[in-house]
Amino acid sequence: MRAMNTAAQLGFLVFLPVYCTKTIGFTLSQWLRLLTALSVVNVIFNLLFGSIGDKFGWRRTIALFGGLGCAASTLALYYSMQGHPPNYMLAVVSGMFFGAMLSAYTPLGAIMAALAPDRKGAAMSILNFGAGASAWVGPAIAGIFLPIIGVGGVMWIYAILYVISATITWTMKVPEDK
Repeated sequence: MRAMNTAAQLGFLVFLPVYCTKTIGFTLSQWLRLLTALSVVNVIFNLLFGSIGDKFGWRRTIALFGGLGCAASTLALYYSMQGHPPNYMLAVVSGMFFGAMLSAYTPLGAIMAALAPDRKGAAMSILNFGAGASAWVGPAIAGIFLPIIGVGGVMWIYAILYVISATITWTMKVPEDK
């Protein structure tokens, strides 16, 4: 699940700069501002979703906001750029929505530590391994599928991965279940 978490974010960096500037018509400065807005909102919401997860429930936060929120915001980002002319402000807001929802995976660290209370170091190592794997998985999906199904198809693959991630989250047994 952790590998799915940031796969899209890292995959976006492979193809969205070229897509946004060459196909959609945004300037490079606009693309960079969109990416900056996404990233800044992500950092801010990381703090918020830690607290939200403690109050709302770790699994619910990850599944509903992280998994389903990222699925919706991934598609919103893609479709916000499909107008004629493309709506830059809507794309920025959609990117910020994605950045915020991506932060909802914050409680995953707490879940991993809680799943193996006697082996927290090993649990965190697995979590970090998943984070590293996403640096390969996200760009690999783009590299393999972009020539076959295009940008829209790749965005749908990422969205589907987030739905799978939400489903996996519901199967996890965490201490808050007791």
